[in-house]
Amino acid sequence: MIDLHFAVESDKRQYRCSKCPKMQQQLRKCDDDGFEQFSRARRVGSDKLSDEYRFCPGKATWYDEVAELFYNLRMAYETHILPKPGDLIDQDAEFWMLYPWFVSKWSDRSYARVWADVSEFTPKVLEAFAKMWGAKR
Repeated sequence: MIDLHFAVESDKRQYRCSKCPKMQQQLRKCDDDGFEQFSRARRVGSDKLSDEYRFCPGKATWYDEVAELFYNLRMAYETHILPKPGDLIDQDAEFWMLYPWFVSKWSDRSYARVWADVSEFTPKVLEAFAKMWGAKR
């Protein structure tokens, strides 16, 4: 779900189950149980930071337990407050096993997004400065 969150809008759209055509759902084998529908692993869009999946990542959104775990991981990351009283080891097993990985992955993705934005924005700012300085002469 992290990769879906950080995906560009055009990539997110193709994994929205409510918008996915029946033929695409059949090709992705959405009705099959489990998470091993693809013969080879694929990334979410062209994102090089995305993990590779052997299933449509949109399928992860079908399960309330997964969505709740994602929510708890993100809230703990953002607020620095664990979902249950106590230390990390006092949390549900899935939470304490995934939390260090989640923090690392979310931080890496956030950092990459900031630098992508900076890389996109900087040439525009420099061009605007060049026009301003050029106009004053």
